[in-house]
Amino acid sequence: MLKINFLFKKTTGICVLCAFLILVSTTSCFSGPGLRDKLRKRWQERKQVNHSQTTVSTNSACDNSIPGITEGYGAEGSYDIDIRTISNPLWKREQISVFFPKGASGQRPVIFFSHAWGGSDWKRAYTPFMRHMVSHGYIVVYSPYQTIGASHDKRYATLWKGFELAVQNFGQQMDLTRVGFVGHSFGGGATPAMAHKGFVNKGWGKNGAFMYILAPWYSFQITPEKLRQFPENTIQLIQVYDKDDINDHRMAIDIYRNTHLPKDNKHFLIVRSKNINGCELIADHATPGSNPSLRLKQYAVFLPFDALADFVFNGNPKGNQVISSTSLLSKGGSYHPLLVESNPKPRVPEKSYRFPWSNDKNQRRSLE
Repeated sequence: MLKINFLFKKTTGICVLCAFLILVSTTSCFSGPGLRDKLRKRWQERKQVNHSQTTVSTNSACDNSIPGITEGYGAEGSYDIDIRTISNPLWKREQISVFFPKGASGQRPVIFFSHAWGGSDWKRAYTPFMRHMVSHGYIVVYSPYQTIGASHDKRYATLWKGFELAVQNFGQQMDLTRVGFVGHSFGGGATPAMAHKGFVNKGWGKNGAFMYILAPWYSFQITPEKLRQFPENTIQLIQVYDKDDINDHRMAIDIYRNTHLPKDNKHFLIVRSKNINGCELIADHATPGSNPSLRLKQYAVFLPFDALADFVFNGNPKGNQVISSTSLLSKGGSYHPLLVESNPKPRVPEKSYRFPWSNDKNQRRSLE
């Protein structure tokens, strides 16, 4: 009898739950542009978080087959990292992190970093990248923004507020005449808008300004007019990955083509996957972040960053040669993941990507 009662109560509970779900889906109070749409939007956002953090299966043991970069572009610098945090009133859940090169004297060039969707904790994906940039003597600002349950305008506002607060708190240690904006995925799509605020509205980067855009998602708040307003000294380097099945390369190509800068100031790199002695190094969407291969990051992400920063901040012509010449990128070893494209074109159809160019979310598709 007790067993029957238990089963009856359990069955009744399930029936009540099912009835409630049916009511939610059919009653006018919960249907239409109300709770149902909000729940669907939340579900889509959560799926996007999962996709932005997904990596293709890459065996980091492949790194043993490739010599590490020990000097020059791509090698680690001499500075240890010192981290300070401040609160962002627009999203108090995550602290803004400001990374300083420990022991560096004088004002230092600044990198403003815009992370991927769901990457609010830099330690989960970007530790090698953060440490590498700081090791070369740069201050790096990492501004988390809310992904679930926020509009794109709110995300952009939170991201920018973090950058502003870092400058307000630590501006005396920053050389704001030498500034770079770096962004990955959602953050890559946001980088043109963030850089416009910094270079055009704030006047930062008078002695050196660059954008390093990695596998960008859709770009918002950046009109054709704004893309024409960047100072002529701005250098733009955009990078995509041949096995990226998340963000359509057309987003990167769009920004590359439509940013009005001198031709020699715009660069486009494709990172290629490679099989080395039966070991597969896969250049996927997560290459700058959670992809486990440090060698891939060194040769594909760190090396171009170092060359770009050295040219922009220090005026070293070698850096410009490295980011603009395929032959120089292919010297000195058997692993050459980088391909320079002067006229990039889509290589695969839109259906190959989770987020294609023609998606309704892409406000810039009507401009093409």
